[in-house]
Amino acid sequence: MKKIALIIFCTQLVHAQSIEKLIELGKEALADRNPPKAVIHFRAAQKLEPENRMVLSNLALTYYYMQHYKQAAQIYRQCITKEPNNLNFRYNLATIENKLGHFDQSTPLFEKIYKEYQNDSIKINLAKNHLRSEQWRQFEPLFPVSLWWYDQNIAGKTVNLELDKAGNGLGDALQFLQYARILNQAGAQVSVQVHKPLAPFCSRLPYIHKVYTTDDTLPYADKTYSICIASLLYCLRHTSMTRALWQPYLCADDQLVDQWHTKLSSDKKYKIGLCWQSNMVRDYSGKSFPSPRAVPIEAFEELLNLDQCSFYSLHKKEHLYSEMPSRVFQFDDTFDTEHGAFMDTAAVMHNMNLVITVDTSLAHLAAGMGIPTFLILNCESDYRWMSDTSTCRWYPTLTIYRQKDFGDWRPVLEKIHTDILARVAS
Repeated sequence: MKKIALIIFCTQLVHAQSIEKLIELGKEALADRNPPKAVIHFRAAQKLEPENRMVLSNLALTYYYMQHYKQAAQIYRQCITKEPNNLNFRYNLATIENKLGHFDQSTPLFEKIYKEYQNDSIKINLAKNHLRSEQWRQFEPLFPVSLWWYDQNIAGKTVNLELDKAGNGLGDALQFLQYARILNQAGAQVSVQVHKPLAPFCSRLPYIHKVYTTDDTLPYADKTYSICIASLLYCLRHTSMTRALWQPYLCADDQLVDQWHTKLSSDKKYKIGLCWQSNMVRDYSGKSFPSPRAVPIEAFEELLNLDQCSFYSLHKKEHLYSEMPSRVFQFDDTFDTEHGAFMDTAAVMHNMNLVITVDTSLAHLAAGMGIPTFLILNCESDYRWMSDTSTCRWYPTLTIYRQKDFGDWRPVLEKIHTDILARVAS
């Protein structure tokens, strides 16, 4: 009996050492930024102990790094059943549910965690979800905000709007410019500070007194306000607060619009401007890849075969990271260089019947000019676009098409194909 017991003990010891070694090898692979190799080691360890928490948690984290969110979520749920109070498991699951666009599932998770741990990061995620779902009462206690011009008489006042702060991209600034016009309509003299590429375009807007760039020092004003999207979403939740009916607030240069009209006059088809790329991002392994917001140009294949339509790339040639299909016209190297950023793009958009774009600055540019715009959103879309709606309170001429399953663009492009056929027919 003693011999049998010793054999069992030795077997268990070897087994435990094997588990520990495999976990160690998996962690080393992650440290080397090689998630696929890590999966092999963690899966081997899981075969030895299917319910080992350490193995499961590391496997889930590896799948998260690989953007295999459904597998990661499934494993984290399994971990939570064993350790329901584990903060990391619950937070990671909530984050993954957001990645999958399951905001109704992630919000209760964030709420419960925040009640237990008053953490700023958790609060920000929860607040974004409340804004995304238009749950204004739930958002207000988290971040009380007040935009000063709605309850004060600002006629004759000078106002500086800082639109270039950390976290604000070019698209943010283009969206926020509509509030410069609101201030101007209320009687204020408005100056804006923007990223340098936007300066030529903004200098033409009649409601802006002066444009400053990030390199400039703003002069004294009666009020200087640094705009962020969250406060505006909350304060402008009722369209009546804008004190005026929405109208296009961005505009192209009339001379450039006419020039492009002449250049494109021979094209009698239904003209569509396309923007399918966004910035490249890095994954856990350090490799660059297209952002989840981007749509592979191959997904547009059926759409590009529509004989009734012609397609124009709104990307600058040097920014393309995928091969251009022959059915898409590409402008030359002078595009948006001789006259400044966005200047030719805005003029070309005015000569399009429709603009189709992913979530980039061009979506704000087109919709801000009142041009019919189809916006394609991935599962975890920015919270400014709300959720479960195809319309947008900020841009009446914009129609939203939402991805339902992470990485699957086929249903989105099929719906756009159908809607374009209807537009062409009418």
